[in-house]
Amino acid sequence: MGIEQLTEDDALERVQDARVVAIRWDVIPFAVVLDLDLAIPEEKDRVVRRAWYVFWAISVIDFGLVGRLPTGCCLTSTMSRSEEPGGFFAYRINAVMAIFNADDSLADGCTKVVCVSAKRLVALQSTATAVQDQYGLLSWEQRCRLASDAEFIEAFQRIEATQLNQQGTSSENDQNQTPSAVLE
Repeated sequence: MGIEQLTEDDALERVQDARVVAIRWDVIPFAVVLDLDLAIPEEKDRVVRRAWYVFWAISVIDFGLVGRLPTGCCLTSTMSRSEEPGGFFAYRINAVMAIFNADDSLADGCTKVVCVSAKRLVALQSTATAVQDQYGLLSWEQRCRLASDAEFIEAFQRIEATQLNQQGTSSENDQNQTPSAVLE
């Protein structure tokens, strides 16, 4: 088992036809995680990877929920990203959600736009794959065999530590170069 980071461009593209299994507030401080079954477009037989889309430092999350989601919701487009004030980015994607009438019948017009405004997106996916059942689902056990929560958290922490280390090195280099630049 392994976990790999997707580039942001790949993350924006790959989310089409994914299923949101959970919206997680509990795993990474100051972030919201979309826990996804990410479809592999090259595969015909409903092959998926488990993925975490980590939205760090969010200011808005609009999921358009008006009812229960018995098996999650399906994302039906690629994700767009646009700049917002204050260093935030708006991430938008179309989703099909089960919306019910008062009599518990399925309502028409189940397409909604999901929007998350965040400072950045980090997308991780399992390297292992699994085949969904006839209803397009994986069991919890199958999902955990692809990658556990602990493995995703560890991978995210490694990425964060690497980025902080790179920023620190960059800042040190800038500080070391500033006096000489001033003297010149």
